[in-house]
Amino acid sequence: MDDMLIVGVDPAPGKGSTAVEINIKNGKPSITLCKDKKVLSTQELYECIKEWNKESSVLMAWDAPLTGPSDIEKPWEDHSLTRREIEALVAKKIDRIPGISVRGYGGCPHWTISQRMLGLPKLHPAHAGGDFTLIEADSQKNYLTDHHHVVEVHPAVAIWQWLQESNNGWRYKGSTKESQSIRAEFCDRLAAKWKELDLDIGSILEDAKKSDDVLDALTAAVLAYMWVSNDEKVVLVGNKHKGAWLVPDNSETKKWGQELACPYN
Repeated sequence: MDDMLIVGVDPAPGKGSTAVEINIKNGKPSITLCKDKKVLSTQELYECIKEWNKESSVLMAWDAPLTGPSDIEKPWEDHSLTRREIEALVAKKIDRIPGISVRGYGGCPHWTISQRMLGLPKLHPAHAGGDFTLIEADSQKNYLTDHHHVVEVHPAVAIWQWLQESNNGWRYKGSTKESQSIRAEFCDRLAAKWKELDLDIGSILEDAKKSDDVLDALTAAVLAYMWVSNDEKVVLVGNKHKGAWLVPDNSETKKWGQELACPYN
C-alpha cells in the first residue's frame, strides 16, 4: 500500500470532535488519536485539518453528511433540504433497532461543522467546496495517490452490519452502565473482526470502550483503511445525487448499492 494518511473523524459542532489517524509509511500502518486527545475543540480540529492538508496523500472518513440535494440546481425538489435517498433507504432497515439512528441530513446538527471545515455539503450552485475532494464513486479508490479526499461514513450503521446481532441491544452511545457494557462488547467483537488487518488498534481500543466518540472515529478510520487496502471487505454505496457511504461489503449492502444505483431522474 502506498504511503498515505487516513483519518477517521467524528465531528461535533458543540461538545467537541474526535479524530483517529492511521499513518501508512513504507506499507506499515500506525494508529493514534489526533493530538493524543479524545476531545478536540473546533479550533483544534481546524488546526488538525490544516496539518493533514500538508500531507501529500490524505483520505478523511467523515461521520457527518457531505452531500445535499440530489440536484443543487433544483431547490424545489421534495425533501431536497431535509433528507437524502440513502438515509430514507437505510432508515427503513433499522427503524426497529433502538440505539441506531439514521436521520435526514437537514436534522443533523453536525452538517454545520462540515460546512465550516470542508465547505460541504454543497447546497447552492455557487458553492465551490474546500481543499478535499469528495468521494462519490467506489472506483475513486484507484486515484487517491497524491491527493486529498474525504468520504462520508456512518459508523453506527457499519458496526451494525459488521456485528449483525447483539443480545444486549445496540445502545452503545452514552455513559450509562448499560451503554458502557454494550460498547465494551462491541469493541472486543470488532477487534476480533478486524484481527486479520495489519493494524494494531490496541492503543485505541481502551479509549473506545470509554468513549462512543472514539469508537465512531476508530470505526470511520478502519472503514477507510479497509477500503483502500483493496481487500474487498468495504464498498462505497450510493452517489453524489443520493448520498454515498463506505459500508461493510455483504449481501445486504450490495442490495443497498443496487437500489441507490437506479438512474437519477
